[in-house]
Amino acid sequence: MLEIMQRLQEYYNLSQTPLYTEDAATDAGRKAELFLRQMVENHVNYEGAHTFIGKRVPSLASKRKEIDLLVVSAKRLHVLEVKNWSGELRKENGKWVQLKRNGERVECPNLVSYNAEKCDLLRTYLAGAGILLPPEFISQKVVFMNTNLRVDSAIATLSDVITPDKLSLYLDASSRQSAAEKILLPLIRYCLSSEQEEKIAKEKFASLSQAKLDDTVSAISSLGSWDRLFLHGNKVLTGDLLKIQTQNFTVDRQQLDNNVNKIVLQWTRNKWGGFLKAFLGIGRLGTLTISGYGEFALKTADFVKFQDAGAAEPSFVCLSHIQHIVLG
Repeated sequence: MLEIMQRLQEYYNLSQTPLYTEDAATDAGRKAELFLRQMVENHVNYEGAHTFIGKRVPSLASKRKEIDLLVVSAKRLHVLEVKNWSGELRKENGKWVQLKRNGERVECPNLVSYNAEKCDLLRTYLAGAGILLPPEFISQKVVFMNTNLRVDSAIATLSDVITPDKLSLYLDASSRQSAAEKILLPLIRYCLSSEQEEKIAKEKFASLSQAKLDDTVSAISSLGSWDRLFLHGNKVLTGDLLKIQTQNFTVDRQQLDNNVNKIVLQWTRNKWGGFLKAFLGIGRLGTLTISGYGEFALKTADFVKFQDAGAAEPSFVCLSHIQHIVLG
């Protein structure tokens, strides 16, 4: 009887898992990022340009800084900060202020200066890998993708800012492109076009040799990205996975093999299916699978230790609240 009560308690705990929902703007931005990731995976080398999404570079002042999009060719390394903002963006007293469509006012850093810091960090990282690049080789741009964003002329006219109207010149309306291609290809074409237009690319330094380009691409490839917890619903937590703790399996993030990029969780959330499993003691309510490590039974009290991006301290998230984990 005790075992039945314990199983039914587990079933009850699982049934109380909240449904985590993301606001529409954040969900749309994440879908755009997923499109980009799919595009990069399918077109690693487009017209001689290698593309990378969400790479994080080491920083002494903070743990790591994330670069949204990198485009690398023999003539230039482009560091792109990509925003899917809507509403209005203006400059007030030297600060950038976003006025969201719901009326919310958000002060943000000067993204051109912020992205320039990432360029410096990337150049330092590459130098540590034995790849010395002149400062002029690294070009940075802040890209606003959303046509529903009105950008103040004080910001839009900056040479390092790309607004949707500038990108529209690089759209190929006649071709049948996927959503990912419509987002990414104009950016790559813009970058490659700017290389042809800038005299500095020809006058101050020559193109990278194939060997040096290969070394640069390899070094950037080895950079990690954020880990992501996909919660029950459509909300995603982004940050650093620190530890997985279950009743019979514990592992720190750094102990996982580099080839492990996804952790699969399966929970019987069906009301009657879960009840029958618990009442009859058939099967498991939850399992966790890691390639190369095996499959493990789960309890609703099992958890992960996770440091959310920007949070000062790590938190603990119940595995019963998670659908799957993607490792960066």
